Amino acid sequence: MPMLESDIRALARLSGVREVAFDDVIARFPNADTEGLSEWLAKIKPDRPQWFRVMTTNTDNAPELFSIDAQGRYVKQHGEDALVELLATQNLRPGETLKAPKPNGSDTKGESNPWSKQFKGTDAEREARKTSIIRSGTKFAASMAASAGVYISGAPLKK
Repeated sequence: MPMLESDIRALARLSGVREVAFDDVIARFPNADTEGLSEWLAKIKPDRPQWFRVMTTNTDNAPELFSIDAQGRYVKQHGEDALVELLATQNLRPGETLKAPKPNGSDTKGESNPWSKQFKGTDAEREARKTSIIRSGTKFAASMAASAGVYISGAPLKK
């Protein structure tokens, strides 16, 4: 007995077929009792990879979320529909990106500001950096110190 179109769509969805390819699957599936849909899809997948979603386990770190160039490469390899599906996991559309995460957890504010308490480096490095910044311009040095809540001298800012 032939399968219903709604059953073919449901099984195709479970097998990882993209919705845009459902009509192609329905038109080409030899709806006979000799072969099931899952077996037929597994057999045809190498010939029609564009029908199938790219199954990724971790899309949170996918480079396509952070780079338009990576999105272009992804489209060339997997097709635009696959990119749309991938970006939809983060509520994005093609051409939109997320801000890339900072490497090695370097998200501590002030770690490169020598007037900050969070400065990463030794006391000698801190003083050398302060001197270098002051020599490049006191206006810039004052703004860096102020962002750390102190004067250039290191005294706390008055409120």
